[in-house]
Amino acid sequence: MDNSERDTSGQFKDGHPPLPGCGRKAGVPNKLNQKVKEAIEQALEELGGVEYLKGVAKSDPAVFCSLVGKLIPKDISVEVGQKLGDLLDDIIKGKQR
Repeated sequence: MDNSERDTSGQFKDGHPPLPGCGRKAGVPNKLNQKVKEAIEQALEELGGVEYLKGVAKSDPAVFCSLVGKLIPKDISVEVGQKLGDLLDDIIKGKQR
């Protein structure tokens, strides 16, 4: 391996293939993340599961909505088959869709 594969800080340059045997295999979850998720699930079950969440929703809707907001996908991709300008023209002209 020569120095042309590394940047000035010694890190591999972008696009360098991973070294064999280094790091987790693709798709294998982080063990710490998995343990935290399991702990949260256990705590929720011990607090009453769904009934506990219903109670939080009634007693503190802001907290409940914050939790729900963390579960909703942040990026939603929508593909529209017609240009917006054409659609607006049709609406202005009164064409039905």
